[in-house]
Amino acid sequence: MLDIKSTAFLINSITFLLAYFFVVTTTGAFRAWVAEKMGDDTAEQLGFLTLNPIIHASPIGLVLLILTSFGWGKHVPINPFNFYGKNRYLRMAIAYYSNVFLHMVLAIIGLCILLWWFGPMVINFVYSAIGRDIFSHASMGQFFTGYSTISLVIGFIIVAMVALHIGLAVLDFLLNTCMLGLAIFAEDQMSYMQYSLHFTLFAPLILIWFFYRPMLIVVIKITTYTGVLLAHMIGAF
Repeated sequence: MLDIKSTAFLINSITFLLAYFFVVTTTGAFRAWVAEKMGDDTAEQLGFLTLNPIIHASPIGLVLLILTSFGWGKHVPINPFNFYGKNRYLRMAIAYYSNVFLHMVLAIIGLCILLWWFGPMVINFVYSAIGRDIFSHASMGQFFTGYSTISLVIGFIIVAMVALHIGLAVLDFLLNTCMLGLAIFAEDQMSYMQYSLHFTLFAPLILIWFFYRPMLIVVIKITTYTGVLLAHMIGAF
């Protein structure tokens, strides 16, 4: 028989799994679609231009999600040598940062829905989810009394979605910056392969170590401010 702590862990895990599949599937498919529109069909050819969550889920990301409430999806590849002609670097940058853009947009939309549904105090639960503090469906129900169970369940899933979108927006921005830097720095495929380890492993680790937490704080503030502003504009609260 499950005790209260085990039940809360199980509910949290299921909630974040549902949020995870939505987050990595939508942003992964969007990145593949944008890359194809910008001139590179590598991701499409590899099957990433799909809303099938199994294609976009990462085994390592899933394990970390269960353990830490944060995980990532499979990397959607982009071949920089498929971009030609005018505005090559601009189209390349649009393709690389497309998933970051969608992470931010969906996080803001999710926050607006939460503000409309639960009011401004729901932001505290979003902060708890981002910081992976102890919070649960039960604690949300105790705080937001008068809401039905289904409302709390849906709200809890949206909170998890917003938290994952914000965290992955920062992580993907740092990783994509390294990949774009490699694409611009490398003059040909030979040099691209030569320096790929530096730009895809060492550089991301350094950037994540020094800049992930400060950037996360900035992105949280941007998302919160924008979400509250939009919620006010549409009369959500």
